[in-house]
Amino acid sequence: MDFSFIAPIYAILEKVVFGGSLHRARVAHLDTIVSVLPQTASVLVAGDGDGRLIGICFFKEFLSAHRSYWD
Repeated sequence: MDFSFIAPIYAILEKVVFGGSLHRARVAHLDTIVSVLPQTASVLVAGDGDGRLIGICFFKEFLSAHRSYWD
């Protein structure tokens, strides 16, 4: 199935429908994850959709980490 048609408005739609609950769920355990992984860790992010999780955490905290993204 192709859901590309909804991509441009997904963030707005998510906020209208769910408020901030999906964002809070998305980042609920990031502090713990960041604290236990070494800076040189290999990180796989799967199913992040529009990439907000990567922008929030991995590009800021794991600047030297090898990052793979799969959606």
